[in-house]
Amino acid sequence: PTGLHRLCLDSCPRELTPHAQLEICNCAGGLPVVFVRFNPDTFCTGSKSARVKVSAESIPKRHAAVVAAVGHAVANVAQGLTFVKLYFDCSCIASSSSSSSDHPCGFSHTTTYKDHEAFLMDFQ
Repeated sequence: PTGLHRLCLDSCPRELTPHAQLEICNCAGGLPVVFVRFNPDTFCTGSKSARVKVSAESIPKRHAAVVAAVGHAVANVAQGLTFVKLYFDCSCIASSSSSSSDHPCGFSHTTTYKDHEAFLMDFQ
């Protein structure tokens, strides 16, 4: 672990394994489950200027994206299991005219599974 995540390792749980995520989904008794994951560190995209660094200006913007993702999840409840990953490595490529803040993916990627069986199919 590097960067900001190293600072909170003692107080936050390790990354949830697919098995642990499935257990949470099963314990929900059929209710929708949304995992919002946030990366506070530098990450890469598929663009030529691949590394997106953390800066004093980007932290409030990243925190606002987390609040927006949670608000969206609450307002737009999807059945099943949903994963939202913010500011993680991705292979998306920005057009040459766009800045890193106008990246086509917005540094947010969402995957939704209709049920736990669909989720398990990704890990077999």
